[in-house]
Amino acid sequence: MYYDVNSGIIFYQSLSKEEMCLLIDSIYFIEYNSRKGLYALKQLYFDKTLSIEDSSFRCHVYIDLLMEALGQLYSRFFAPNNSAEMLIEQAKNNRKQFSIDETNVIFRARPLRNYVTHIDERNYSLISDEKYYGTFNCLYPGMDESAKVDLLNSNNPQANLLDLIDMKYRIIDPEGQFVDVDLNLIEEELTRISKLSSFLWKELMPRA
Repeated sequence: MYYDVNSGIIFYQSLSKEEMCLLIDSIYFIEYNSRKGLYALKQLYFDKTLSIEDSSFRCHVYIDLLMEALGQLYSRFFAPNNSAEMLIEQAKNNRKQFSIDETNVIFRARPLRNYVTHIDERNYSLISDEKYYGTFNCLYPGMDESAKVDLLNSNNPQANLLDLIDMKYRIIDPEGQFVDVDLNLIEEELTRISKLSSFLWKELMPRA
């Protein structure tokens, strides 16, 4: 099944049982993870009814959830080369259906998911290189200005910084390079993917 978003026409093709199951699985988890990412984004605010420590913890939980969702989405669009041929083909079809390529924010966010998964290794490397300046930190509207200046000090770059003022997330990738991701762009893309996958799911189910 392929939906041409420009013409509004759905093209159906004959699929084996295995191919249909794989298509159903792909669409379901693309919708699930796009919605999960959007849910996490909506929770990314500094709750001033909590202590600074508790609100920072809360933000850390939800930024990790967002990174997990992005990582799972990535795997549906870019299958490893050693994957089964059918998985590689499905990922290719998913990229075509959802207009995803290597310029997409989903692709560019991959290092962040890897960072979360391997944070122990990344932090050990930073400690060994004497470049470790903190665990997880958060910038938020109305925060103490001196604390903000300290966290943005270029002499002590933070390796895991959530900026709720400009809505960006910064980490250091495995190659030691800073990666900044615009959370507003991620929200726009997840919204687009969520709407399209929801539509495809409703069209697909009667034919499953």
